[in-house]
Amino acid sequence: MFMESETDGERKEEFTSLKPVTRNVLVRIIIFRVTIVINAILTQIVKKGTVSLQCYCPPGYSGDGTQCRPTGGTVPSDCKELYNNGERTSGVYEIKPTIWPDSPFEVYCNMSDGGGWTVFQRRVDASQDFYLYWDDYKSGFGNRSRNFWLGNEKIYSLTNQRQYELRIDIVDYDGDPYYAKYEFFRISDENDNFRLDVGNYSDGDAESGDL
Repeated sequence: MFMESETDGERKEEFTSLKPVTRNVLVRIIIFRVTIVINAILTQIVKKGTVSLQCYCPPGYSGDGTQCRPTGGTVPSDCKELYNNGERTSGVYEIKPTIWPDSPFEVYCNMSDGGGWTVFQRRVDASQDFYLYWDDYKSGFGNRSRNFWLGNEKIYSLTNQRQYELRIDIVDYDGDPYYAKYEFFRISDENDNFRLDVGNYSDGDAESGDL
């Protein structure tokens, strides 16, 4: 979502995640370098063929494919619900947003910084091609425990079941971490071209001009 070319030498590791908020905010269009790439992913772009192998957990279990845990009981609607239920370990879990019409799906949950962050984009190295088609970004791709895009349809179902804040984490090639928080985030459905709606910048150091 906020990706820049791997050749720019600026960023090594990137995460994008969501957590519910309860306060109302005024929505504005943010001026931030990530916006350029957010818009870019909503445009169909040419991909080169790639082949990747992944491990998956069987139905009723969640995990990264090498370690699976039984889901059991009611499937949580997001990672915040998992955190509220006592889960404190970051990793791959199964969720089902309240407006999601299909079976539960796997997400990566980050339980740091207050916990309950539902990660919808993660990039830790260049092993996953992110220059893909519209349909790829619509459905999602990649390995939930490493590099992935969750999928615009899933992000729509997440961000329209309640109000969320957005957090972007970046680690540069010197190992220095940066982050930015925004008070509100959601996207519309495909009929509206997954239009982005982002609230005010609220916290972080990623807008300091050093990146």
